[in-house]
Amino acid sequence: MMKTPALLPALVLLLPALSCAEPLARVTFIPQWVPQAQFAGYYVACDKGIYARHGLDVTVLRGGPESPPSELLERGAAHFGTMFLTTGIIKRASGVPVVNIAQVVQRSSFMLVAKKSSGILKPADMNNRTVGVWGPEFQALAGIFFRRHGLSVTTVPQSATLNLFFMDGVAVASAMLYNEYHTMLNAGYDPEELSVFSFHDLGIDVPEDGIYCLEATYRTDPERCRRFASASLEGWT
Repeated sequence: MMKTPALLPALVLLLPALSCAEPLARVTFIPQWVPQAQFAGYYVACDKGIYARHGLDVTVLRGGPESPPSELLERGAAHFGTMFLTTGIIKRASGVPVVNIAQVVQRSSFMLVAKKSSGILKPADMNNRTVGVWGPEFQALAGIFFRRHGLSVTTVPQSATLNLFFMDGVAVASAMLYNEYHTMLNAGYDPEELSVFSFHDLGIDVPEDGIYCLEATYRTDPERCRRFASASLEGWT
């Protein structure tokens, strides 16, 4: 009589569980900028298998100025994307049906920076000067600052680099605490040489990165939205 290997019953017991396991739901995600520490939690969630544990197979697209998340969401090229709260409000008001499913960043890291050698030491010193500002969401925040201080300035589009600022093409540059500000320091500027106007410190503290999807996505598959938001937040912990 043939003996059954001791391991076989255990394998047989596992088969129903293996065959009944749900396949991972495919999800495409687009951050609003190129890969950097700003999006570390999402990359950690991918690399550490957190998304997979939540039943998701996540593809992270490369973000940047040529790939606005709201546009990819609208045309169905991504399920989820990150945007500033101001961006979400602007897009929603313009008719793009985006919804915020998780507000990840609760404070503002946005700042305006000038060289003290330019004579700009306080907000009033920016009057009639040239200020580099990024897209609509940053223009909205900067506009609050300018109106609050009664400033008349000339704003020019700021690119992804600080070249205009370094070459004195603008007197004031837009910067993020975790990015461009450190680029200035790495370029050789001492903190004492810079006038920093932190919007967080000035009370224009609008929360930044949130996770967004289309309203239709949220209505048709709220469970997938919940899983993606939960797994993403876990990636940050």
